[in-house]
Amino acid sequence: TEEITSRLALVSGLRVISRTSAMQYKEDRPSLKQVGEELGVDYVLEGTVRWARTEDGSRVRITPQLIQVADDTHLWADAYDRVIEDIFEVQSDIATEVVSALGVTLQGAEQAALEERPTDNLEAYQAFLRANELDRSQFPSPDDIRVIEQLLDRAVKLDSGFVLAWAKLASFHFTRYWFTADPERLERGKLALDRAIALAPRHPAVLKAQADYYDDYLEDFDRALEQYLLAAEIAPSDPEVHLRLATTYGNLGRWEDSVATFERVLEFDPRNYSARCRQGTTYDALGRFAEAQASYDQALVVAPDLVDAYRLKAWSLLFWRGDFDGARRVLEQCPRQDHFYIVSIQAWLHYYEGEMRQAVELLSDHRFDNPLFEGRRLLAMGCALQRLGQAEAAREAFEAVVTLHRGESESVSRSTLWRRGA
Repeated sequence: TEEITSRLALVSGLRVISRTSAMQYKEDRPSLKQVGEELGVDYVLEGTVRWARTEDGSRVRITPQLIQVADDTHLWADAYDRVIEDIFEVQSDIATEVVSALGVTLQGAEQAALEERPTDNLEAYQAFLRANELDRSQFPSPDDIRVIEQLLDRAVKLDSGFVLAWAKLASFHFTRYWFTADPERLERGKLALDRAIALAPRHPAVLKAQADYYDDYLEDFDRALEQYLLAAEIAPSDPEVHLRLATTYGNLGRWEDSVATFERVLEFDPRNYSARCRQGTTYDALGRFAEAQASYDQALVVAPDLVDAYRLKAWSLLFWRGDFDGARRVLEQCPRQDHFYIVSIQAWLHYYEGEMRQAVELLSDHRFDNPLFEGRRLLAMGCALQRLGQAEAAREAFEAVVTLHRGESESVSRSTLWRRGA
């Protein structure tokens, strides 16, 4: 599913809904008409995949069908019964047939992109897909982070020419560096990026990885913007590229461009709750607080247990009209009362209302495995203790923050520390 979606997303004449939104209908799918209305699409590509082991190896049978939503008619259908080694050819054939059935004219290198074979090593490809799946979480666990890294390392070890895996590995290390400021992450990410550039400098995944480097490490947002724009031109329906592009516009203070790009993301990924939340923070920056609240509410419709949306909605109410009671009511609705985001805002609410002892008591009752969250907890604790006149205890809390993030002052700019909130 992901591979066929990615191939179709490279066709400029199509608006392709991303896997993130489409796969939410996999289990309890409503009628095609409802799917079409909710996603704003005219056609749905669906199908089944069946695996079988035979004497001559593993085989796969794929039966795709392209359906017109308006009248539930089939535009095209087929069946592919192949050995597993032919899986890339099948994916390419399906994407090409869909484009043909829709009467879309391919531009320039789009046909070659549809036929691209990412790797000849199926084991490497499987490792890459598993890493992608694990990396979808906003805050992956330490175990997940370790497994993701192992899978990507395995993918490039099995196929040293696997461009997508090298680019993904580079972006993965740059993201981890942004959270940890670990110089080893930066070094390994740069090595992976150099390898990806050497293999395919104009591949959209490589352009994105290069932009991630400019963004997450150098904070050269102008150069990051250039690379994201190039990647978006080649992959016009790639939500991840456009999401980073929208965020970079925000980093440059180009808020209206950021809003417009988030709207673009939501055109082909309407159920992307992360995009909704980031759109909300952009509206907050513009002082358009009612629209920000609507964005957070839309995110919660899709993901009612999304802690980040409760956090951002509560802060937005404070920015908008200093609504402490409203912020508390929002936080009380969150199903994860022990999450750092909820504990942190509750503590700061006590702090801003002069209730320092309540803030210290709340923060003392929690510990967090994530160094980023634990550092923020100790920072808030130190601020409250300082206001209580407990200078020595406050100093100990601040020194603990420094210990958790030692070395960042030498390797990370002040604005990165601010963005990271540590």
